[in-house]
Amino acid sequence: MNSYLVADSPIVFTITSDASNEPAPGDSRVDMGAYGNTGEAGPTAASLVGDSDDDEDVDGKDLGAFADDFAAGRVDEADLEDFAANFGK
Repeated sequence: MNSYLVADSPIVFTITSDASNEPAPGDSRVDMGAYGNTGEAGPTAASLVGDSDDDEDVDGKDLGAFADDFAAGRVDEADLEDFAANFGK
């Protein structure tokens, strides 16, 4: 189990959390509260490949993170092509 501190409240995400009933485009994260894992949950915006800081664009900030991942072998040439295609969007 992983625990995260969000807005000064502990949020718990487990491997068994289920978001299968949430509307597309889902990201496997369950909405918290009364509408979690229901068709009434708010949809999660689709993220761009390469947007490591989730600010809805692929820019120089993301390039640093990508370079670190590339140097560490966590991404490859195919990932570089995806990153390049989204850079500036």
